[in-house]
Amino acid sequence: MKPGGEGIFSVPLDDARAETWNPPPGTPQDEITRICGRTHVRLYGNDFGDLLARHGFAVELISFTPEEAARHRLTAHMGDKVFVARKPL
Repeated sequence: MKPGGEGIFSVPLDDARAETWNPPPGTPQDEITRICGRTHVRLYGNDFGDLLARHGFAVELISFTPEEAARHRLTAHMGDKVFVARKPL
């Protein structure tokens, strides 16, 4: 991302998980698929914003109420949190 750029991230986030789970090296792909689903390679936890910040981004968390989620047509699998990550100039 260019300096001054920003990204908007909506990831499947497991609110019950404090930390993101990354498969240990050597984990067979079928096991990762069983745990994460066929389109994901890790399970994000509540540390997702911290992970972005550790890579130098200024992070803003936007949380939606159920009413806002309905108004913006966010489905349950999309979650109720969006992360805006900005790359400093």
